[in-house]
This record gives sequence, C-alpha cells and structure tokens, in this order.
Amino acid sequence: MYCRRSSDDDHGTYYRSQRLSCVDGEYFFATRENRWLGPFYTREDAEQQLNLYIHRMQLAENGAQFGRQLAAQARHPDES
Repeated sequence: MYCRRSSDDDHGTYYRSQRLSCVDGEYFFATRENRWLGPFYTREDAEQQLNLYIHRMQLAENGAQFGRQLAAQARHPDES
C-alpha cells in the first residue's frame, strides 16, 4: 500500500519505518510530513485510519495530476 509519490526523489535507498506508535495505551500514526495523527484506542483502528489516510492522499495526488493535465491542454489545445 505504500508507494512513491511523484514528487519523491528517484535516487537513493528507501526505508519503510514503523508508522504506528503506542503512547500511554493510545495509538498514533505518522505521516510522511512528520505529523502524528490520533489518538486511536486500538491498533486496528489506527491501522484502518492509516490506510484511509494513504488512500485519501493517493486520490489527492491523482486529482492534482489530472488538474495539471487539464491546465496543460487548456494552454495548448492544438497538441491534444
């Protein structure tokens, strides 16, 4: 489910870190932007919310790419 964003560097070695953390019995997950979201009362809730968060970010990235394509076509309609 974890994938490279279009803005990520193509070079280098990538490591997947643990995104879930438990603090005082409450669960949090970390985003790529170094934000911790939570608390969630169970690990399963945190994992589910993490998966939903990743899905929303992928939809937003896809929407942004589509918007850029539409804008490019509007600027150069003869090239489509």
